Amino acid sequence: MFQLIQTTSTTLRVRLACAADADADQVWRAVCEGLTGMLADRGLSHVELQRATEPPRQSDGGKFRPVIPFAPSTEKAEADQ
Repeated sequence: MFQLIQTTSTTLRVRLACAADADADQVWRAVCEGLTGMLADRGLSHVELQRATEPPRQSDGGKFRPVIPFAPSTEKAEADQ
């Protein structure tokens, strides 16, 4: 499971939840490779990926959002989560 949080206009923070038997570093490398390629194909090779230490979370309303878009007023709050 994953969750992408856009923390700035050029930064995506990636939250991952790996299977118990998965190598988290290997999963991270595969995710980075896939996202970097997809972003580059769309002319977004300047976007930085950051690995989050925390797992994906549900919103306060209880829904899981795989992508959390950038909101300037909440930039600091989302980055701290």
